[in-house]
Amino acid sequence: MSDFVNTGGRGPIGTPTNSPISDGGTMARTQNKANVSQGKSGDVKGTGLFSSSFTDADRQYLYDIHHAKHLDGTPLRLDELVFLRGENVRMQQGAIREFGAGSKTAAWFEEVIAAYDEEIEKLKSPLGSAVNALKTAVADRNSKEKDIQEKIVNLIGIMRQDQLMGKDDPSAEEANKAICQAVDRATDERTDALENLLKREKNSSGSVSEDDFRKVLINVMGVDRQRELMGMNEDEEGGKKGERIRGAVVEVIHVVSERRIKAVKSLIEQEKRAPGSVSEQKFKELVAAVQGDDRQKQLMGLSDDASGGVEVVLEVMDVIIKKRQTAVSDLFKKQAAGGSGVTTAQVNKAVDDYDAIKVEARRFGIAVPDGDFTLGKEEFSKE
Repeated sequence: MSDFVNTGGRGPIGTPTNSPISDGGTMARTQNKANVSQGKSGDVKGTGLFSSSFTDADRQYLYDIHHAKHLDGTPLRLDELVFLRGENVRMQQGAIREFGAGSKTAAWFEEVIAAYDEEIEKLKSPLGSAVNALKTAVADRNSKEKDIQEKIVNLIGIMRQDQLMGKDDPSAEEANKAICQAVDRATDERTDALENLLKREKNSSGSVSEDDFRKVLINVMGVDRQRELMGMNEDEEGGKKGERIRGAVVEVIHVVSERRIKAVKSLIEQEKRAPGSVSEQKFKELVAAVQGDDRQKQLMGLSDDASGGVEVVLEVMDVIIKKRQTAVSDLFKKQAAGGSGVTTAQVNKAVDDYDAIKVEARRFGIAVPDGDFTLGKEEFSKE
């Protein structure tokens, strides 16, 4: 026996019952509170009874029919609604035999049956069926995000078709709510995935690759963008989800940034210990990544986290300046010694490279001399 078979309703003498009977079956009453009656309004046919005479418990019961769910949160299927309607018809027939067709008890059952009729009609429509399928998938914790997305696509397609045909389906509002519920679930799951990566990285530094962070980060930022487009971050609950996303994203940016800075510092130390052991290309790749992190922080309005991004870039610049300065010096020495095979073109290319890095260094505020290349002993000019 279901909670939505009206075994309570109005009492034997036609008075409202404040506690409809529930046998603890599988169909749970929703916790949402009703503001108004969701059943038929006005005069109940043949009785003179107005729905305004219902108690709060009566209205809550009718509201629950319109928002019926199983204990796992999945909505009732069409066959279940039809069954429950049939049970209430049977109860109504018993009330008519006992109290008469014009009794308040019989009228109450008519109101309950009408509520089921409304829900049954919704599920019979393509849109109502698609809404029910999406709600079921969202409530089922075993549903994959791909399956839910397919149901959203199907639902949106039906909604667009109805709009083109000028069809006004009563399930349209529920459709939008169901889509928002699906987005909320995706938000929670994707944010959970990002936070779990952060926990793993904290427990074991370097255990999460940048590619893993990037993939999950793209998913999280994607769903956050979707929430903004749908206006889902405007209420208090939505704002909390948005803040949670931002917190996780910022933390990932800092973790990855600090990791890259450590990698650059390690290369700098390696180059100092063994000059020429680290290629300029390797330095360039890591410096570009560090600078990208700094730009991302600026775009997000993040204050300097003292991770040393700018400082490490300046250190690399200094290392490269010295490497190119040494390269020019060595070429001049070999050329001056004779028989080395060093051409003027090679020397000019090395000087050009040195001049280029000086320009780049000045852009970062590093003081470098103008004019000809000098090693402090004699001056060399590009020919």
